[in-house]
Amino acid sequence: MRHNGIMESHTRWTQITTENPDHSRWYIDRFDKMRAAGVDLDGEARTCDAIAPRAARIIDAGCGPGRTAIELARRGHAVIGLDIDPQLIAEADRAARAAGVDGACDRDVSATSRIDRGTAQRAAQQTGCQKDEPVTISLPESDALFQPGVAQFREANICYPYPRGVGGADLIVCAGNVMTFLAGQGPRLALEQFAAALAPTGQVVIGFGTDRGYEMETFAADCAAAGLVITQRFATWQLAPWQPDAPFLVALLAPGVSHQHCASPAGPTR
Repeated sequence: MRHNGIMESHTRWTQITTENPDHSRWYIDRFDKMRAAGVDLDGEARTCDAIAPRAARIIDAGCGPGRTAIELARRGHAVIGLDIDPQLIAEADRAARAAGVDGACDRDVSATSRIDRGTAQRAAQQTGCQKDEPVTISLPESDALFQPGVAQFREANICYPYPRGVGGADLIVCAGNVMTFLAGQGPRLALEQFAAALAPTGQVVIGFGTDRGYEMETFAADCAAAGLVITQRFATWQLAPWQPDAPFLVALLAPGVSHQHCASPAGPTR
């Protein structure tokens, strides 16, 4: 949707960072301090790793500074992280390089696409490419982007169609209360993009606080509108049983066949 010729972001995050330009840096520093203090920050990645097939194609929707995407790449998955905040994307790129899961050589299928080091070495032998120089290799777009053991990051609004080649995902993860930062029709639009980017047998896993303004009834209706079925609900990323008064929801979604199938598993609202 456009207003006065400008595409609406459908996200409160943009408003927050516009009003406070230091917010993104604060957010990055907050998690750095938590990890330094020994806080476990990889619970979401462990759950996603258990759900996904090996070497899965994973989209981290609203990836922030990349902690979940990077951990999943460490576990051998092919991960693309999407976020609307350029400062968070820059930090995710930096962290992926530090972790050794960023790939080694850009290619022309996308301005910032990368491939894994093994492929890059073979390309270098064939083309004389050095690290960080562009390489042209003829592969299907999705194969060019999704590379096992590599985390890549794109600045993108998850409420709108994703960059070229980002699709056919085995799993889409949307953690960190991202859904509650979406405004207006944003949650429904994001769910529609999740459905469009999934492989036929793919799944979506979403986690958010139930006291942050996104009601369970609305979530179920948005899933139905997007053609997604809520297949499982849990109260934590450790998959504690769901209770109607749980302060947090972790929901598994799959492509659905009818609105009726999608809406019914949502259960009582809080």
